Amino acid sequence: MLTAIFAVYALGLLVTLLTVGGLSDYIGRRPVLAAALIVEAASMVVFLTADRVGLLLVARILQGMGMGAAMGAISAGLVDLQPSPTSRLGSVLNSAAPAAGLALGALGSGVLVQYAPAPTMLVLVLLIAVFLLLTAAVFFLPEPVTPRPGAWASLRPQAAVPPQRRRAFLAITPCLVATWAITGFYHSLGPSLAAGILHIGSHLVGALALTTFYSAGTVASPLSRNLAPKRVMAAGA
Repeated sequence: MLTAIFAVYALGLLVTLLTVGGLSDYIGRRPVLAAALIVEAASMVVFLTADRVGLLLVARILQGMGMGAAMGAISAGLVDLQPSPTSRLGSVLNSAAPAAGLALGALGSGVLVQYAPAPTMLVLVLLIAVFLLLTAAVFFLPEPVTPRPGAWASLRPQAAVPPQRRRAFLAITPCLVATWAITGFYHSLGPSLAAGILHIGSHLVGALALTTFYSAGTVASPLSRNLAPKRVMAAGA
């Protein structure tokens, strides 16, 4: 059940990426990002009030939907706002920032659950406040997109790879799936294994398993940005 609660997040994420992933190209980055943050705040409210497994599943699906909508707008927005068309800053931030956020989130949650009062509530209340503050902050960001027709049509799921790129795409996909599979393993079972197999009762130690994992990823992304992609993928695998 623990792994199922983790896995439905990916389902919400994938469905949302396939439908609203390109919506910000038509209505703007800010509206999509603000809506995504509101959905994230709503998922934290469901977590806060969940008293059965079904609500935890709903919360995780909402969390995935909010993240899927945000990912499309954030990734495109970082590329829009980078200093020059040839800059790699947008792509570096797209890869390093999520890992840094996950590392800090795991560490902060572990500290609060272990040492602060109301361990099943405080983290969620703080996240609700952060998401709402970020929603307000979104409207102070520059908007690089001029709204244009086609928003409804963009919601139709589409996925295509140009013929000349399919060989590379098929070669890369197994590496990507394997990378996220080990990530999912750490996420869903890392803290539980630390507690159950190593008999360590500290929630902070369980969180440090995730923090260490993502800290390494945060450092690796900028360090490898100027290396040849084939070499980096081979070394990473």
